[in-house]
Amino acid sequence: MKHLVTKAVAGVILSGVTLVASADSIGLSFDVIAKSSSQVEFNLLAENIGTQPIYNVIIEPSFEEISQLNYGDLSAGSQEGRYVNLQWAADEPPTLSWKITYVDANGNTVVEHQ
Repeated sequence: MKHLVTKAVAGVILSGVTLVASADSIGLSFDVIAKSSSQVEFNLLAENIGTQPIYNVIIEPSFEEISQLNYGDLSAGSQEGRYVNLQWAADEPPTLSWKITYVDANGNTVVEHQ
């Protein structure tokens, strides 16, 4: 099941609610693989929704237990996924937000938050 995602509580990911998010050039979505009351496995998909390529795409989750995710270069319209396994204490799902850093087609470093 594929969903768009923005700042969200992991419990929302578990519930299967679709959340909409996109920055200027990056759209994030997730594809849930498995879930339980204190864990969710998903692919975090990054899509270049702009018309120009972007380079060195890095997504840093706010939840410390998840390492930064490196997506490399994304051409216009392309999408890449990275596996995430998120676990937490029972009944305490974390709130997630994402810091996205990339270099645009003009060589400028762009930082976006979702």
